[in-house]
Amino acid sequence: MTTENKALSRLKNLAFPEIILKWYAILGIYATVLFIFLFLRLQGGNEPNLLQLGPLRFRWYGILIACGVALATLVTSYLAERRGEDANHAWRVLPVVLVSSLVGARLWFVVFTWETYSQHPDRIIAIWEGGIAIQGGVLGGLAGGLIYARLASVKAWRWADFIAPGLVLAQAIGRWGNFMNNEAYGSPINLPWGIKIPCQYRTDGHPGTVDTRCGVTGNPGVDSTFHPTFLYESLWDYGCFLILLFLSLNPRPTWFERKLGWWRRDGDLFLIYWIIYSIGRFFTESLRTDSLTFGGFRTAQVTAIAAILVCSALLFWQHRHDRKEKTGIVA
Repeated sequence: MTTENKALSRLKNLAFPEIILKWYAILGIYATVLFIFLFLRLQGGNEPNLLQLGPLRFRWYGILIACGVALATLVTSYLAERRGEDANHAWRVLPVVLVSSLVGARLWFVVFTWETYSQHPDRIIAIWEGGIAIQGGVLGGLAGGLIYARLASVKAWRWADFIAPGLVLAQAIGRWGNFMNNEAYGSPINLPWGIKIPCQYRTDGHPGTVDTRCGVTGNPGVDSTFHPTFLYESLWDYGCFLILLFLSLNPRPTWFERKLGWWRRDGDLFLIYWIIYSIGRFFTESLRTDSLTFGGFRTAQVTAIAAILVCSALLFWQHRHDRKEKTGIVA
């Protein structure tokens, strides 16, 4: 074999998922992300459109979501193939999950901002303007995935585990669409990593509104900086991705599973995804100034708490007999 063929063979056989979990890759990616953020924040506000050709506008928001979805599908198909499943299901279910998740994300947002959209019903379908809720998107995608699983006769819990790592990776990428849209920011801060939000993009505390008091005495000034909550959640989501990818690539019980006397069951990773993602979402949401609310409560925080409680209960329920089964008490 020639030197060139050996090099091509090595490149072909590179195990990128395993490489991503190396400490130097983890540090490198986080450092790169922070560098990109610090570079972009110097602009003092971002342009939501990447390119405009006549009436056609290509927005960063949609492009980043599309990239996230593509990577999530690649990760899902890779993990499924490793476990001996038909990886083509990842691509077949994609249009179903994509449509159902977008519908769920938009409906969630519209329902909790109905005061705005009831006056402008024509804007309900204007998803390109932003205004989708990640939690609603995940629930919508889950519904679409369950329908596909039933029609295609595949194990829903098993495939949910394949989907979970890529899903949270897509969320980490998609959050940068909020940055480019100058939205999903937090309260004012005077810290080096604060971001500027142009007045025309600021809200008065409710999504879909415009803050007309920008720069008025007693309110944040034109040059005020705010918590980059999109970044906090993006970094957290990527950490969740690394944890889930590690667990997926290492099916043997980890140290904490051995301590609990558990062994891996279908659905565990999806439940763990909901728990650890929701923990981060609860805290980042507390910094937001444009949270969706219902009855005076932030819907994202209520949903996060519910997800943590329900998924923790389901996780323990799945493993309620593990110790007994190991010792032979339960047949």
